[in-house]
Amino acid sequence: MNENPLQGNPGPKRKKHYPTPSPGIRLQLKGEIWLDSQAVTEVLGISKRSLLRYRRLKGLTCSHIGNRFLYSETALLQFINDHIEPKGGGET
Repeated sequence: MNENPLQGNPGPKRKKHYPTPSPGIRLQLKGEIWLDSQAVTEVLGISKRSLLRYRRLKGLTCSHIGNRFLYSETALLQFINDHIEPKGGGET
């Protein structure tokens, strides 16, 4: 036999999995735009950890479908308006 010992055993065959949507997906359902966690972090310029913190401590609403958290665009805009302070000085 001329088997290469460094290649090893290929192991058992894996079950076929249905493909999931790619990360950073945006869906439109019933006129509402929904973003997954990666799309939200890219749009807001925050880390995954910050997004988790906003969801747990500050009440950012989302839907958990399958293995993904989906955020409605309306809920994101409302959260931003309620929690993000505008930059710059106050009125004089």
